[in-house]
Amino acid sequence: MFNLFGEAIEQTKEKTQEEKYHDYIHSSKWHRLRDKKIESVGGVCERCGISKFSVTLEVHHLHYRTFTKERLEDLQVLCHDCHGFADAERQTIAELEKKAHQQTSSLYI
Repeated sequence: MFNLFGEAIEQTKEKTQEEKYHDYIHSSKWHRLRDKKIESVGGVCERCGISKFSVTLEVHHLHYRTFTKERLEDLQVLCHDCHGFADAERQTIAELEKKAHQQTSSLYI
């Protein structure tokens, strides 16, 4: 592609979802929100109650509908073990919602 002066310009390719996720999770915006969420629950895993003084806590997205525009209610503070279970649950819920939507679709037979 060329600009108005006939000079070649480099086209930027669209980032993948994985690249967008990686960029956001490493952004200062996410780190501030993450720290705020951990502080809001007293620095403990919201499932098992283990403290931030015993393990590194992680912040889990309950869903991705508000990704990059999350509210504190869209997030959950978890230890690494509980985070793995929560990710599996979120995936199962998404699959069930997809099936339910397919069954209510007018094209479903």
